[in-house]
Amino acid sequence: MIRFSNLSVQQSRTPILAGVSGHIPRAQLTGIIGPNGAGKSTLARALLGLLPSSGDIAINNQPLGTFTRPALAKTIAYLPQGQMLHWPLSVERLISLGRLPHLGPLSRIQPSDQQAIIWAMEQTGTLPLRSRCATALSGGERARVLLARALACQSPMLIADEPLASLDPGYQLDVIALLKSQSEQGMTIACVLHDLGMALRYCDHLILLVDGKILSHGSSEQVLTSANLAAAFGIDADIDHHAKTLSINGRTLSEPTQ
Repeated sequence: MIRFSNLSVQQSRTPILAGVSGHIPRAQLTGIIGPNGAGKSTLARALLGLLPSSGDIAINNQPLGTFTRPALAKTIAYLPQGQMLHWPLSVERLISLGRLPHLGPLSRIQPSDQQAIIWAMEQTGTLPLRSRCATALSGGERARVLLARALACQSPMLIADEPLASLDPGYQLDVIALLKSQSEQGMTIACVLHDLGMALRYCDHLILLVDGKILSHGSSEQVLTSANLAAAFGIDADIDHHAKTLSINGRTLSEPTQ
C-alpha cells in the first residue's frame, strides 16, 4: 500500500498539487483520473520521489525517504509517459533493462532473470518482436515493449503514466486487462487514465483530481457520479455501475465486458 498525506508539489513556484491525501490500496488497480492539467502525472511522479514535494509518503508503512534508490526500484516499477528510445538496442535487450534493480555491479543476466524477461514479453505480446531494433518500432509496439520492461522487474507495485496512450483499441483492452489481471494476482497498480470508460470497467479504486486537489477517491460507485463528473469535466454524464456503461449527452462511451 502507498499512503500520502498533505502532499504538495510546486514547479517554478506554481502549485501543482495542493495538500492532497489518499492511498493506493494493496493488490488493486487504482486509476488516477481528471481533466488535463489536474496534476495526475505529477502525483504519479511524486509518489516515486521523482519530484521535490512536501508532506508524507509511505510505502507499506515505511517512509519514502528511508528507501535507497535500488530498494525503491525493486519495490515499485515505473512506466513513464511518452518515453522516447534513442539507442538501437534489440527489444529483448531493452526489456532486460527492467532487471537492473536485481543485478549487482558488473553482474550478468541469470536464468531467473531471463525467465522474468520471457514472461514479460509473453504477457505483453512482444515475444515476436524480441529481435527487432527498438528504435524501429511503431508507437503502439514501443508502448507495449516499455510496459514489458516495467513488468520484467517483477516488483510488487507498478505506477504507470498513461499506459494506454499510442495503442489502438484492441491493444488498449489487452493492456488494461493485463493490468487488472496482475492486480488480481496481488500486484498493487496505479495508472494515470484519460478514458473514463476504462476506469469504470476495470479499476477497483479511483482518485479524481481537479486543479491539483482530490475531488473524490474510493470505489467507482463513489467517484464516478454525475455530480463529480460535472464538477471535474463540465459534462452531463449518466453512469450505470451495474452494466458498467457510461454515457455523455446520450452517447455511450463504454460497453459491458463480453
